[in-house]
Amino acid sequence: MIISHAYKYVFLRTRKTASGSTALYLMQNLFEEGDITIRDLRPEYDHPAPTLYDDTTVHYTLKYIIDNDLVDLNEYKVYATLRDPYERIISRAFYKDDVKDVFMAQRVLAKGYADEVDRANPQSAYIVHDGQVKASIFDYDNLESDLRKMLESYGKQEKYPLQFLKSDVRPKWATVQTVITPMIKQKIDEAFADDVKLWNMYKDMR
Repeated sequence: MIISHAYKYVFLRTRKTASGSTALYLMQNLFEEGDITIRDLRPEYDHPAPTLYDDTTVHYTLKYIIDNDLVDLNEYKVYATLRDPYERIISRAFYKDDVKDVFMAQRVLAKGYADEVDRANPQSAYIVHDGQVKASIFDYDNLESDLRKMLESYGKQEKYPLQFLKSDVRPKWATVQTVITPMIKQKIDEAFADDVKLWNMYKDMR
């Protein structure tokens, strides 16, 4: 998570949505003295971020922000990335396991496509609160463009390009069409029903 007091925004990191890459981008392009990032210590990259390393909370949700009064949402804008839930779960499977081929990918997804923390923290928990979308959405499929638009809204220009830090984890053959069987789709639909609903709503609006 990033809290920028200088620019009055919060960026909420979500699993397997390029949130680490996005956090680095924001630290490099829209980050000033007094701003903080939590669990984003990246000394090998050029960024100015002081880090509060917190071992207890990997990703802060919108509910956590509101319940703990971390910022005034009347003054701060919240951002989070939304990704196709089936694509996200495929990427999660490849991140968790050393998958070699389509059949192994399907076995992994059928057996353990997401862990308990994944299911407890769906994408919708970072974007929706009390049944309403409360965060501004970065579209995973148009992330570079959306981030540049964000910078422009603050009167800034991109100095550092977006770097996809884990793009080599998942091979190109691992698509929804080749990997997601009807049984796996049903499992994802049940476990991440709110994410699927949110994604379908967002697709209709694009």
